[in-house]
Amino acid sequence: MKARPRSMLEFIMALNGPIVWAAHFFFLYLADALACSGPGLASETIRWIGATATVVALALTFLSLRIARATCGRGSRTAEAEQHFSFAPPLIVLSMVAILWTSIPLLVLPTCAPGSV
Repeated sequence: MKARPRSMLEFIMALNGPIVWAAHFFFLYLADALACSGPGLASETIRWIGATATVVALALTFLSLRIARATCGRGSRTAEAEQHFSFAPPLIVLSMVAILWTSIPLLVLPTCAPGSV
């Protein structure tokens, strides 16, 4: 039996966790940079924006985890299907940890702290 080639959509779905984490990381640091330039935003506003972005990112990764597990069991549970998505669930869970880790500075660091130059 010849293995069918995988589509780009399946590959993107398998890498959805790191894609969401990268977008979350970029959004948090872009929001902080924009808040610190010019008149800026209040520290609490930045924390709420970051918390909202974190909840959305975690919800998206949880949804992609459910989709990856459902796709792995779709149709006949062949070794090929298991092998294809065997890396997706652990990668998505690792992305969830990375999203939480990226959010820690929102809790412990002040927004727009002056540099030590």
